[in-house]
Amino acid sequence: MAYPMAMETHPTLPQELWDRTPPEVQVYIRALEARLESVEALEARVHALQEFQGLQYGLDLY
Repeated sequence: MAYPMAMETHPTLPQELWDRTPPEVQVYIRALEARLESVEALEARVHALQEFQGLQYGLDLY
């Protein structure tokens, strides 16, 4: 799995540690980050739908 451009250093790792991280591990970390972003997006969508449903039915969900 190759990327078309250079990726930025992982935000929680110092540059020198990221540079020593094997490429396969970097790819795996990026894949996990992408999955986390997907989960976060789904959570935001669920929250928005819950708010909408609450407004629609006059419910106080919080």
